[in-house]
Amino acid sequence: MSKTMIALWYGEIAPFENLGKINSDLNHLAELIERNLEALLDKKSLENYDKCASCISEYAALCSQTAFSEGFSLGV
Repeated sequence: MSKTMIALWYGEIAPFENLGKINSDLNHLAELIERNLEALLDKKSLENYDKCASCISEYAALCSQTAFSEGFSLGV
């Protein structure tokens, strides 16, 4: 196995942790979303939205992890 695959297998690297951090377009869109939400929602609504967005983010991460795992298994 290549060094990268070994590091991935043992959890030494986690590509999803850096997803979008260096993509200026994604960062810009995230800032726009945040500003627009702050303009639309009061503090309590914004807190509820943040909780919901966090759950959705965790759900999407788990879906991505499952898809990667199943795809990797098929590839092997």
